[in-house]
Amino acid sequence: MSADNETGHASILEEKHLISILLYLKHEGLTRKIDLYNNVSFNPRMPEKIDRLEAAGLLEQKTDGYSRSTLLKLTEKGDKVAKLLDDIDQMLKA
Repeated sequence: MSADNETGHASILEEKHLISILLYLKHEGLTRKIDLYNNVSFNPRMPEKIDRLEAAGLLEQKTDGYSRSTLLKLTEKGDKVAKLLDDIDQMLKA
């Protein structure tokens, strides 16, 4: 591992709201970006956070041609990560 990446790839999840975004998409499925903002955060850096998750291969963004809304969905990899996070969340609630 390089000095710049001593904590590994999982450290991406330390950034505020990223776990919440993944869990929201896991529970809701295909979601409009505005609905994610309404239910997770209106933080002005949310678009940047979504882009980071997309760059990590955890979610996809696409434009709905009909409504011109940006739609978000987990990738297969993102779904697996979100399931693990959801399992951890459930264990901590017990």
